[in-house]
Amino acid sequence: SRKILQAGSVEQIVSLLHKALTEIKVYHEKNSQNKKQRAVEIVKSYIAKHYKEDVSLKEAADIVYFNPKYLGELFKKETGMYFNEYLVEYRLDLAKEMLLDVRQRVGEVGEQVGYQDAKYFSKLFKKYVGVTPKQYKKMFS
Repeated sequence: SRKILQAGSVEQIVSLLHKALTEIKVYHEKNSQNKKQRAVEIVKSYIAKHYKEDVSLKEAADIVYFNPKYLGELFKKETGMYFNEYLVEYRLDLAKEMLLDVRQRVGEVGEQVGYQDAKYFSKLFKKYVGVTPKQYKKMFS
């Protein structure tokens, strides 16, 4: 403001305004990126708390006030995974830990990580891990 009043020419005023607008733009872009990263972190935290439930992209988008399609694209960009891939990987990582406990039955583990259908859980586990939950359990017992 003082610099503009002290400017000696229109060119100097234009230059000062350009510099100020550039700083505002950089600030806005940085703030916008922080909001996007924060939204993804909120969604990841939501998954960590609600993985046992039917968690959907729409539900997650509602929490961070984003359009589901936009959140899906943003989530992929920030994490390298689609929302559902992340959810499955999160659940299966927990299942792998639980399967190390010899007292845990495969069906129980599936239920504990959000899969009520034991056959579906086993099929999904094999697809992502390469072995069935029973085989995985035997490998580490």
